[in-house]
Amino acid sequence: MTTLGEQDTSISLPGDAAYDAATQVFNLAAPARPAAAVTAHTIDQVRDAIRHAESEGLQVRVHATGHASAATRPMDGAVLIRTELGGAVEIDARSRVARVPAGTRWGAVAEAGAPYGLAAPHGSSPTVGVVGYLLRGGLSPYGRQVGLAVNSVRAIELVTADGELRRVDASSDPQLFWALRGGG
Repeated sequence: MTTLGEQDTSISLPGDAAYDAATQVFNLAAPARPAAAVTAHTIDQVRDAIRHAESEGLQVRVHATGHASAATRPMDGAVLIRTELGGAVEIDARSRVARVPAGTRWGAVAEAGAPYGLAAPHGSSPTVGVVGYLLRGGLSPYGRQVGLAVNSVRAIELVTADGELRRVDASSDPQLFWALRGGG
């Protein structure tokens, strides 16, 4: 096992309890079976997992809840990073913006926005991961009124394949922002 970051989180292999926890999916008909897996609680752990994958010649896959496990690319020969980044949903009611850590589920966003009378274009399940839903084409019940949920994304913070933490938006990197939002 490889220890990642400062917390006791490590790359796990099939048969390890931590592997089983990291590879859990909502859709039990489409289990995730990567070569290795980790549950990342910090940005540094995400970076370390990416570096580990690169050093071992493995691809990288990411999920939070595994709701879309049947629609993802195969995980053979990959390190799966399950995101459970620390921190709460932050609401700026004045600018009508929510800052949401990777791994957060829609129920937490709805609860954080409710005291301000705000709602996001979420789906019908409070257990779906926010980031996956937004960046993989989530269609909200409010879609006819407000458009696709991804249209409300103003900025994305991500760890790139080279391990760099970046914040992208329509001004700072319009091409990457466009691509992350589905190319549309």
